[in-house]
Amino acid sequence: MPSPKNYLSLLKNGEFDHQLAKMYGPSSQKDRYEQLLTLAGTSFQGNDTILVSAGGRTELGGNHTDHSRGQVLAAGIHLDHLAAAEKRQELVADIFSKGFDHIQVNLENLEPDSKEYGSPEAMVRGVAAGFAKRGWPICGFRACIDSAIPIGAGLSSSAALGVLICLIIKKLTGNHKISTLDIARIAKEAENLHFGKPCGFMDQIACAFNGVLHIDFADMENPVIQPLEFDFNQHGYQLTIVQTGGSHAGLTDKYAAVPVDMAAAAGSLGHKLPTAVSMPEIIENAAKIRGDAGDMAFLRLYHFIDENKRVREQVKALKNGNIKDFIKYMRASGNSSFKYLQNCSETLSTDQPIPAALAISEYLLQGRGACRVHGGGFAGTIQALVPLNEFAIYQKIMNNCFGDGAVVPIHIRPGGLEYF
Repeated sequence: MPSPKNYLSLLKNGEFDHQLAKMYGPSSQKDRYEQLLTLAGTSFQGNDTILVSAGGRTELGGNHTDHSRGQVLAAGIHLDHLAAAEKRQELVADIFSKGFDHIQVNLENLEPDSKEYGSPEAMVRGVAAGFAKRGWPICGFRACIDSAIPIGAGLSSSAALGVLICLIIKKLTGNHKISTLDIARIAKEAENLHFGKPCGFMDQIACAFNGVLHIDFADMENPVIQPLEFDFNQHGYQLTIVQTGGSHAGLTDKYAAVPVDMAAAAGSLGHKLPTAVSMPEIIENAAKIRGDAGDMAFLRLYHFIDENKRVREQVKALKNGNIKDFIKYMRASGNSSFKYLQNCSETLSTDQPIPAALAISEYLLQGRGACRVHGGGFAGTIQALVPLNEFAIYQKIMNNCFGDGAVVPIHIRPGGLEYF
């Protein structure tokens, strides 16, 4: 493995140009890599260095279905956590991150600590615990990390961090047994147990596998993962997110309530899982569900049943190269999230950034594209599919409404590009 200086030489000589183009599309990242490697050169102790990247994810379909053993359509994206790392003798993780405080984590103690919930220290400790639990070696390391994933924007920055730490420990310990699904499992465990976030499994799978993925969570421990080949740009559209100014930080309880509501509605009909319920059954028993579990539970189960079916239709549209059908189902997904799942605003306050962004997007697109709440919702981002020839004006108007840089074009990142 080379040193930071060797990596810098290879980068400047164009050795990584092809891989960088596949990972980031038209977005140039060389300056970012140079800055990170320069920092590593002054921070490391001369041991062999690895260069590794873990991207965030975007949800294309299946809003809040993964928690309840449903189906989702997701994709890994170009916005990533990038790290240079070297092994160290002491069982300590020593991490320098651009824009964040220097942290050290003693990996001799792998127990969850509620005082660390929501912190990078918790994620590092949790990932190491996942390796140790499986009898796999762990090691101390120094790492310099640069992140391009906005925190709290619904792009799974925490899941991507868990995947990144897994990739670092895997490479530095020479563990060739660990699969991509193992990496996703360990990252999820770390996020649930140590980081204190009761997330589903979609985020980690999308961040670890990359590309467009159809995931069926009928067996939560062994989900069926089907990669799909699809390029929105080649079909004349730009996939994008719009950061509306809200943040997902602090909304854990809101997210946790969604699967609880769905399960309560299903339970009122004697079913353990929402996947066991049909639409005719909940319509015929609407009064009972509303009486037993409440209107919100009824509406969220209604959303789940329809959304789960809609994912399969979206997958079919992508396989057939039918962008018009995909747009139709994307629109329907957004409509269902707004009316039935009701995750487009946190409170009934005067601040309604997501509904505002959706309203403006619908006016600008006039049926030629689609928009929907993105990911967990309640705050944060919307997702839009915009005709390429209209994207510049869409970006200008939305940035004017929500601030410079609010519109972020998304490039879907292929799998297998984690290491350099």
